[in-house]
Amino acid sequence: MQDIVEVFRQNLQLAYENAKQTDDILQALSEQGLGKFNAIFPKDAGFNCEANRLVPYVEDISMRFYDATHNGAKEKISPTELAVLADLLKKIFVIQAKLAENTIIKLDEN
Repeated sequence: MQDIVEVFRQNLQLAYENAKQTDDILQALSEQGLGKFNAIFPKDAGFNCEANRLVPYVEDISMRFYDATHNGAKEKISPTELAVLADLLKKIFVIQAKLAENTIIKLDEN
């Protein structure tokens, strides 16, 4: 379970780094008059927040993960809770991939 917790932590870090870049893309699209929406995910998607950028969603998952692992001190997490958080993280990665595919700006450019 320790390895799973560490891998999840690493994926959260990757999601956060990509979310910052994705949010830059969303900001650029917004400045061009595109991407006019109030929230990326619907209210019933399982997140505890509603935002038009990805960083708040990743932060939501991070807070829930660190609560579940007692700020990383606990090396175990319940399989049910891990499955819920993994599903949310998957949604983040899917949105990031779709946006990267459909824009000229790619996530790995800086």
